[in-house]
Order: sequence, then C-alpha cells, then structure tokens
Amino acid sequence: MNGSNFGYFKGKRGLRQGDPVSPLIFTICMDYLSRLIAYATARWPFHYHPQCKGIRLTHLMFADDLLMFCKGDAPSILLLVKAFTSFSNASGLQMNNAKSEIFFNGVSMDLQTDILSVTGFHEGKMPFRYLGVPIQPGKVSKKDCSSLVEKIVTRIRSIGAKKLSYAGRVVLINSVLNTLYNYWAAMFVIPKAAIKRVEAICRNFLWDSSTEFHRVPLVGWDRVTMAKDAGGLGIKKASTWNIAAVGKLVNWIYVKADRLWIKWIDSVYLKGTSWHDFKPTNDSTWTWKTICKVKDLIKQGFTDNQWAPHQKGYTISQGYEWLMGSVPKQQWTKLVWNEWNVPKHSFNSWLIMQGGLNTKAKLFSHGCCEDDLCILCAEKPETSEHLFDECKFSCQVQKHVEEWIDRPFPTDSELLSVPSSSMKWKALTLVLSCYKYTVWHQRNQARTQFSIVRPILIAERMKMVVQQQIRKFSDRRGAQHLNERNGINLC
Repeated sequence: MNGSNFGYFKGKRGLRQGDPVSPLIFTICMDYLSRLIAYATARWPFHYHPQCKGIRLTHLMFADDLLMFCKGDAPSILLLVKAFTSFSNASGLQMNNAKSEIFFNGVSMDLQTDILSVTGFHEGKMPFRYLGVPIQPGKVSKKDCSSLVEKIVTRIRSIGAKKLSYAGRVVLINSVLNTLYNYWAAMFVIPKAAIKRVEAICRNFLWDSSTEFHRVPLVGWDRVTMAKDAGGLGIKKASTWNIAAVGKLVNWIYVKADRLWIKWIDSVYLKGTSWHDFKPTNDSTWTWKTICKVKDLIKQGFTDNQWAPHQKGYTISQGYEWLMGSVPKQQWTKLVWNEWNVPKHSFNSWLIMQGGLNTKAKLFSHGCCEDDLCILCAEKPETSEHLFDECKFSCQVQKHVEEWIDRPFPTDSELLSVPSSSMKWKALTLVLSCYKYTVWHQRNQARTQFSIVRPILIAERMKMVVQQQIRKFSDRRGAQHLNERNGINLC
C-alpha cells in the first residue's frame, strides 16, 4: 500500500457471493433447516396441507426462496415458525418479515387475523412469483405473462438493433426465444394472447428493428418459422414449441421420473391409474387440465415414435418436429445456406427465393411508385428475374466476374444439378450469393442516392469479399487447389 508492503487485510464478513465454497456451505445450512422442519412437523400438533399429506411435503427451497406448506391452523404454522427461529439462532440468518407473505385458503377471517399477528407476516395475494414465473391456482392470463413480454422487449432494445442486419436479427430472435421464452414455455401452457404478443414483437423486430408495427413484413410469419431446409429461417413457432416443451412434463409422468413433482402428481391426481388414458376431473386446476390436454394432443406421437417408457427418450425438438408435421425439403435451400456464404448474403438470397424483395414491379403493383422500370437499366420492368439475370448492368457485372473466376458465371440451375460437397461448389455458391447481394445493394443505392458505381468496381468489391470468405473457411492450400484444379481464380 502506497509503495510498500502493508500486510494482510483482516477478513470480517466471511464468504462473499461468487466464492466457490459458498454453494457447498449453503447446501449444508439448508440441509440443517430441512432437518429442523422435518423434526418439528413430526410432532403431534402439526397437520400437513391437504394436497401435500400423501408425500409429506412441508417445504420447497431454491437459493434464498423458501415455500412452506401446512394446514391452515395456528399450531401447524407456529411449529414451522419455531423451526425457522431455531435455524436463525444457530446460523444467524434472519427471516425478513417485510418480504415474507402467508397465503390463506378456506381459513376464517378471525383465524387469519390471529395468525398474522403472531407470525408478523403480511397476507399475500395470488398470483405471486417464484423463480420468475407466476404461481396461482387459476388460469394464467395475458397480464400474468406481462413480465415475459417486458423482458423480451428489454433484451431486444438493449442491443444496437438498428445496426444489425437481417441475419443478425434472426440470431438475436433465436437467442431470445431459446432463453427467456423457452424457460416459461417449459413450465405451463402460455395464453394464446401472450404468445401472439411475443411473436408480434419478434416479427416486428425482424423486419423493422422495432418492437412495434411500422412496416409490412416481406415474408409471411408461417414461412419464416419453417425449418431452413423447408424454406424458412429456422425460427421456432412459439405456440407449437410451447406444446412440445410441456410435452416434456408429459413424458416425465409417462416414465415416472424420480422427481418430487411427479411423486406429488401421482399422489394427488393419478393415484396409481394409467396416465395414457387418464382424464382430469372437473375440480382439477387449470394447469393440470392443460397438461392433460397436451398429453391427449401428442400421445399419438409417443406411440408412433416409440417415446413411451423403456424405449426411445422424448426430446422437445423431436416433439416440435412431430407437431409441425412433415414438410417437403426445398432443393434451393442448400444454395442459400451454404456455410461459406456471408450471413447477410444468405438472407438476401432467401428473400429472393421467397419473392420478398421490394422490386419496382412489386411496388408499382401496390401503387407505391409511378413506374416499374428497372433503376439500373431503365429498359424493362424491374422484377427479380430481370434484375439478376437480364439487366444490362447486371450482365456487365457478370462478365467482369467471369474474368477472375476464369469460367462462365454460375447459375442456380447449374449449382443445383451438381454435388454440393466439393470446395468448388461452395466457392461458386459463395460467388452467386455475393453477386445477388451486391447488385441489390447497388440498386438500393441508385434509388436512394441517385448514384451508380461502374460494373468493374462492383466486381472488384465482390472479389475482395469472396477471397476473404474462402480464406476464412479453408487454408491457403485449399484456396490454391481451387485455382489450379478447378479453374477458379480466387487466390
């Protein structure tokens, strides 16, 4: 300190959060609390909660969140409080009465008042949040899922969304759905209104970098949520993924997984009956009824795919694919999603295949522009076919590209007719996707900035991008191989 040795700082606060020893010590402490509660509830005055008596469930805990259950009488509640008081005296960990709540059901008002005055707790109201999700006996509403929507909006807005390309937005949407949404989807069936809001946020963000609707989507959401090899972007359909995720709970019940929740379900609802043909009673909770509906919806899949006990295991991805049904694969997708392609180039190629580009011919048909003539050549209507295959400007770019690839310019039909595993095929597909993106970029620049770059300069820009991508995915020897053996001058 101050340029000289000072000695050791005396530790006064014990372990800090993040210390690798903390989880072990915390587990030891909570085990002691569990034994204290078990000892207290084994005594005569204690009565279990009616729904927990079958498995003698008294408490659940995760980190510093503790739930305790008992019948709504004073002796049982006082025994639980006494057990926690003994734990506090031994460990020094105190209960925060301001954050502690007690929930009543079927208890008289006089008894409620007496219990609240003795314990010092506040009366809680349903729903409450535990581990981030709403807990309540009734139906989960759109309002209960508002925090999920808020978290998704916050996550999307926290990143420089305006600077992301279409491809970058797809990655971010998948990241959000694979973290925030999937956690909720695995708990219960999310209300349709909340799912529609989540999908609307993702759709608006994909097409306009905003969570609100400002722009008409270029491609329908049903096609966007298809698998990549079926012509989509591989974004999961939220409602179907929710059903598949709840199917994991159905599978746990099928295989009688060694989980406390499964034991509780068997004790309260199944009671030894067959799960495959089980029908819920009218007085069952909304959550349990929805799980049973999901079981009826996908139980045929358990039979068809041998997901039943002691056979193949069930995964959410398998359930999702089964629910989506068999969709024919599109051959052109291997051109679009070639691993050597620049991601934003791949997205542009996908838009072309889906007819999603706002060409002048398309805009003119909707009354959004005065004419439909091509911006680059001003001779014929600007369609995708004309812009990339027939336009004089584009044809000049192709001729300059042919000079440095040392072969005729590749076409979709040519590349689809040959094997797609060779380095030559990947390089030619890279050239084609780069060409389509560059020409479309030049077309937009001509429309907004009224300037057109010479075709030879565009070809040179393409060459730099293609060379960079080839060096990224292959070593120098592989790039030289393309030059010497396959007639492609990319080195």
